[in-house]
Amino acid sequence: MLLCSAILSAQPFSVDTLFSRMERQALLYPMEKVHLHTDRGTYVAGETVWIKAYVVDGITHLPSRRSRYVYVALQNPFGEVVSRVCLRPDSSGSIHGNLVLPDDLAKGDYTLTAYTRYMRNLKEESFPRKMVAVLNTLGASSEDKL
Repeated sequence: MLLCSAILSAQPFSVDTLFSRMERQALLYPMEKVHLHTDRGTYVAGETVWIKAYVVDGITHLPSRRSRYVYVALQNPFGEVVSRVCLRPDSSGSIHGNLVLPDDLAKGDYTLTAYTRYMRNLKEESFPRKMVAVLNTLGASSEDKL
């Protein structure tokens, strides 16, 4: 038994076998990347953040139409999700939409995070992030009073 396992483990894999395994892995567990753009970097609470997203294949970097949705979450400086939106590609494949900031959103630096269903298997640190500054002109925060 030990001799048979040593003989079988010593046989090298062919290039075709390795390529077919990699191809199968890519089909079963597709990798995608999202590129996220906004119309600007600073907003006032209550304004609309206009978003454009591009989804590409993680290996070839060609446009991917595998995912039906791109999820975009707005996180406050403490990492808590304040707002979330689900974007769907239009008939031409473009992914765009908006996220309305709440009127009572506190002043600070917020993070937009985008991901697809296939990306949820990865660590959240690998999701693309875009920092946006939010100002609130309706009420002065405790920092402004000092």
